[in-house]
Amino acid sequence: MKNKLEVSGKTLVFPNDIEEIKKNNKYIFVRLAIVLNSPINTVDEECNVYAIKEDGEILWQIKNIAPVENPEFVCSPIVLMHVDGKRKTICNRFFGKKI
Repeated sequence: MKNKLEVSGKTLVFPNDIEEIKKNNKYIFVRLAIVLNSPINTVDEECNVYAIKEDGEILWQIKNIAPVENPEFVCSPIVLMHVDGKRKTICNRFFGKKI
C-alpha cells in the first residue's frame, strides 16, 4: 500500500497515501497526499507532515492551528517540503504561506 513506510524494521501506517519523503542526516520527513473533494475527511488531514526518527518513532506531526486572534481562519494542508543544508524543514501550505 502507498500509505506504509518501513523504517528500521518498523512499519508505519499513515491515514493517507505518502506523497513525498525527504531526509536529512537525522530525520525522515513524510508528507501525506491530500484527497481533494473527498466525501470523507481524514483525521488531521491538514496536519499532513510527520518527522520520523532513525529508529522508526514518530517524533512529531505538524500542527495547523488557526491564529488565536482569528479563530475562523481556515487552515490549509502542506503541499511542498524542502529540507535545507542547515537541517531546517520548510513547508508550503496550499494557499502559498511558508512555515
